[in-house]
Amino acid sequence: MEALETRMRTYAEVTRETHVEALREQEREKSERTAKEVNLRVVGLTESADEDTQKAVTKFFKESLRVVSPWVEQAMRVGRESSGSRTILGGYELWQDADIVALAETWEYKEREREMPGFTQLTLMWNPKRFERGRGFEGIAVWVKTDLAVKCEVEFADPHKQFLTVKLLSQSPAFVIFAYFAPLGSHVYHGREESDPFVSLSQEIIRCQELGPVFIVGDFNGRIGLAQGEEHENQRIWEQTRPGGQWERTSQDRCLNRFGEALIRLLNVCSLTVLNGTKKFPGTDRLTFQATMGGSVVDFVLVTGDGREQVDTLSLLPWQLDSDHCPVKFSL
Repeated sequence: MEALETRMRTYAEVTRETHVEALREQEREKSERTAKEVNLRVVGLTESADEDTQKAVTKFFKESLRVVSPWVEQAMRVGRESSGSRTILGGYELWQDADIVALAETWEYKEREREMPGFTQLTLMWNPKRFERGRGFEGIAVWVKTDLAVKCEVEFADPHKQFLTVKLLSQSPAFVIFAYFAPLGSHVYHGREESDPFVSLSQEIIRCQELGPVFIVGDFNGRIGLAQGEEHENQRIWEQTRPGGQWERTSQDRCLNRFGEALIRLLNVCSLTVLNGTKKFPGTDRLTFQATMGGSVVDFVLVTGDGREQVDTLSLLPWQLDSDHCPVKFSL
């Protein structure tokens, strides 16, 4: 398979407004010093760019999301957007080399499709527009760098709007599934089975893994403690999850919730490995979500057996302004 390089970040907008304001105050002076330089670099402008152009560029990137870098770059902003505009999360260097941009739980809707310089929109999957708020609800939108658009295609869109499969076209295809699963109390589960919200996702993973490695990234709202995928006949993971094995996990979050129980079933049914907190990737055991009531690990990188060894690096980046989810990055 052609060499792929994948990094993933998931983001959720900070809902703790007082905390956000405090952070913004600390960062404002630095941001003012660097904003012009960053936005000029983004589009390759020079100091001679006219004021209107600079304002347009600044506006665009303030309304854009953080992303990641080559070959597949995914960045998912997961969380509640408390205003009509999106703020830029961190510096341009975090996503300047992105090839694919994915927004999860986005407010985008058909009438609000936005242009992204250098990118082609691959798909926009959104729940019905909430007219009382004038926005879409819990959708997933994906853009791909224009010169790579022919190498990516949407393979499947979950009818419940909870995940989206993108196929990476090469001699040996691979699949990236972008996911956001709202908490069980969400209305999206009303009228359908709540005991196992990952049934549709498991069916999609099983279908894809017959064709190539599958990488699943996103916010699952599931707390699984130290759990790892169990032994499977076609995997020797039992050798690697035993004490001292590279796939044994540790975590700062030892709790298990209902979603976590369902997520563990998904791991076992689909022969998946959780990369977070494994010995192969030290330092990835820390919390990925922080709120006023505490933190948890709910953002994961999951891979099928034939994809485990393709992941070269995995890291949790420092917390970013305007996000209560920690950026996660992995590369192939």
